[in-house]
Amino acid sequence: MVTVHMRLGAALVAVTVVGTIWALSGALRGDASPALRAFARLCALALFAQVLLGLLLLATGHRPNDGLHYVYGGVVLLCIPAGIAYGGGGDVRREAWGLCLGLFAAVLLAARAVTTGG
Repeated sequence: MVTVHMRLGAALVAVTVVGTIWALSGALRGDASPALRAFARLCALALFAQVLLGLLLLATGHRPNDGLHYVYGGVVLLCIPAGIAYGGGGDVRREAWGLCLGLFAAVLLAARAVTTGG
């Protein structure tokens, strides 16, 4: 189960990089497509599932190498919803920038969580 958690973490870093690039492209064009919105929400859901898996590992006695893993793993959950909240207000360009910033923050924090977990 630890291996699944580690591989899923690496996959989520890659997926959020794709989302960041997509959102940046939309922000530069002034467009936040419905597909991008759905993608960002699915990324947030996948990150939530990853945290639940981490909590299951914790409950079964597995611990990360670095205690900061808990901080990065928990804070990453806030990134995409914060980006959605920032962008919510009717302005499509602002929404795209909010998604871009939220996904980029998720990339950074998820990558750091991966490096502190092993």
